Amino acid sequence: MILTELNIVKSFGSQLESTVTPEDIAAKEKKLKIKLPEALKDLYLTFHPEDPLFSGSCALVPFEELKLQRVRRVYWNYVLLPFAWCEEEQTYYYMGVEQKSTPKNRYCHEVNSYQEETDPPVFFIRDKKVWQSNYSGALPLSEFILRWLFTQRLYSMPSVLGLKELPNSVWDQLPCLNQRVKNIRLSPGTPPAFFIAPGFFWSPPADFAPSTICHYEEGHLDLETLIGCRIGARRDEPLEELLEGTGLEPRWQRSQNGHEIFQYKVPEQPKPFRPQEERPLLSIAPVLDFLCKFAGAEGPRASEQSIANAEARLGGALPLPLREYYQYMPKACYRGQNYLTPPGNLRLRKDGKITFLSENQLCCYWGIARDSSFLFERENEDRAPWEPAGILDGFLVWEFILDLVCSGKLELEMSAYPGFQLDMLEEGGVLRPLLSDIAGITPQIAVGNFLQMYQGMDGRLVAVCESETPKLYLFAREAQTIHQFCALGADSRNTEFRPPEGKGSFACTPKTPG
Repeated sequence: MILTELNIVKSFGSQLESTVTPEDIAAKEKKLKIKLPEALKDLYLTFHPEDPLFSGSCALVPFEELKLQRVRRVYWNYVLLPFAWCEEEQTYYYMGVEQKSTPKNRYCHEVNSYQEETDPPVFFIRDKKVWQSNYSGALPLSEFILRWLFTQRLYSMPSVLGLKELPNSVWDQLPCLNQRVKNIRLSPGTPPAFFIAPGFFWSPPADFAPSTICHYEEGHLDLETLIGCRIGARRDEPLEELLEGTGLEPRWQRSQNGHEIFQYKVPEQPKPFRPQEERPLLSIAPVLDFLCKFAGAEGPRASEQSIANAEARLGGALPLPLREYYQYMPKACYRGQNYLTPPGNLRLRKDGKITFLSENQLCCYWGIARDSSFLFERENEDRAPWEPAGILDGFLVWEFILDLVCSGKLELEMSAYPGFQLDMLEEGGVLRPLLSDIAGITPQIAVGNFLQMYQGMDGRLVAVCESETPKLYLFAREAQTIHQFCALGADSRNTEFRPPEGKGSFACTPKTPG
């Protein structure tokens, strides 16, 4: 099935021969009582598990150690065959044999027997969940093997050239490795002198430049492509010939002829905000009441009885700001920017924390601890520690307005003030006369947090200053209110405010005399 392609992979490296025979495969199938797919047979007939190719982050399970594994979960039970071990992810990759729904699966009652498929899917287990491997869609076994081995082979080559991009005119002239895997290309000729692969599957070795770099500028995440594709060869010369006449900027990752190795220092990301010390918590009810009226937030809220029941189950009262948060937040807005845990689902963890909020993609959680005013944050990773991320009261007023806006249940507009600088809110700053505190307490609850809330435009606008980026977020029922506020600020700076056409960022430009 992929025997030709695997021999090409092998030709670029060690000639250590496989000791597995067709008779061994027939005996293994009889023992396991399954039929091994052609792609897996080709893999074991071509490669020895001790081939240096498998000395990187992913190793081949020895043929004699192949055995079925049954994995039971709430809604699905699986029969899987582990054939590769990924050191980086600390997980096996499995060939699917069978997937069967359990009695608890109310939405699906079926059995998927992958024995009937010539190219079954590949699975892996992460955080005790069974996932199907994919790359722009479900990834069958043969494609997984080719992508895996060519990535590993490329990273092990003595000559590796990186390019930010390769012109289509060059790319289209190179034959593809496999009709299904068209983004791996080979040099013309037999045997091929080099092969090209985009950055995919596994992270490059530590001595390679990363494929992309994240930049955080003015609160926006920007991904810069450093290496769009990598080209591996036994010698530098074929790669030098490929570059001739193209005008491409070479970004050598490994060279045997003394080419300068491309270096890129990853910019340091700012350290996360950490409060210096605790302080007494304040009531935020006046601010939440203002925000509800400002946004027109109505509808059922957590009852006093449900909150009292949660406190009885937890063995103590909730912090006052969190209690008030539940009393004011409409249930329809529990799933906004982040997901609020209903009072009935609050639980005391073994580590003493109570998780009440989760990020919408479950990347992190926020929680509280008894006898502490800190808000604690924890990433969704095994053994990740809880870190103080602010003071609870000030954080909750920001979370309140953010979830009202992002819930999609209210007609609210949100934007950012163009060209914002922190000195604009200081005494004498251009925005200070346009904004005021809310209920007289927003400056106090900003202590120990990097967020402070204001009101403006006669109560028709709410502004939140995020001092770390810095950024000034603006909220209003109508976009015109935000435009008017920005125009007033621009006028104070002797600049002209231009509202966006459709969706986009606001802009301010210097006024033209006359």
